[in-house]
Amino acid sequence: MSRTVASIEARMGSSRLPGKMMMLLDGTPVIAHLVGRMRQCRYLDGLIIATTENPADEAIAEWAANNNVDCFRGSEDDVLARVLAAQESMNADVVVELCGDTPFLDPTIVNLAVSNWHASGCDLLTTARKRLLPDGQDVEIFPIKALRDIAERCTDKEAREHVSAPFYREDRWDVLDFRPPGKWKRPELRLVLDTPADANFLGALAAAAAVQHGPLFGLDALLEIYDASEALQILQAKSLEAVA
Repeated sequence: MSRTVASIEARMGSSRLPGKMMMLLDGTPVIAHLVGRMRQCRYLDGLIIATTENPADEAIAEWAANNNVDCFRGSEDDVLARVLAAQESMNADVVVELCGDTPFLDPTIVNLAVSNWHASGCDLLTTARKRLLPDGQDVEIFPIKALRDIAERCTDKEAREHVSAPFYREDRWDVLDFRPPGKWKRPELRLVLDTPADANFLGALAAAAAVQHGPLFGLDALLEIYDASEALQILQAKSLEAVA
């Protein structure tokens, strides 16, 4: 039986929002929001944080150790090599690639994506190429043997910074776009943490959602709270302006 492992790419370095992985959203570190949700995924056999050897990322490694989360530290620039080594340390067969700046990724979406990947027989299943979900509900799934093949051949430094980029560049790979239920088709909504404006919006959204739905609220709850709040919609507009 294949072993499916999620790896979370996370680091403290960010030109627009330094230290963002340890920032608090409604009193909880960003990385904790994502890890807590991924621990609810019934189709994951393991979870590991893939951070860097940069001394600044010691904070992430310490948090992982204190919260019983597997953690691997590797190259800051060669993200492909870092993720591959992290996954190999977990004896993975199937890679579920996640980004640490998507704290509210719904585990139901990850479950559906993993199930669809197994059923489809594709090489890569992605939410990123043809965005239908809100930005920040992002997952890519592929076999580790394909990632090993790419790692051996890929010499493009820029491609190695993005892990899955070679899948899109080479015709040999069968890439499938994830098709979410209609209620989740909200590509205009941004739930990614990259700027101070994002932090303001996501913090306010988390506080409002947690009151009604608890700390591990899902996408349905987020959409309900957001659609009912003019104040949150104003903060989202400022978040979008900051990255325009």
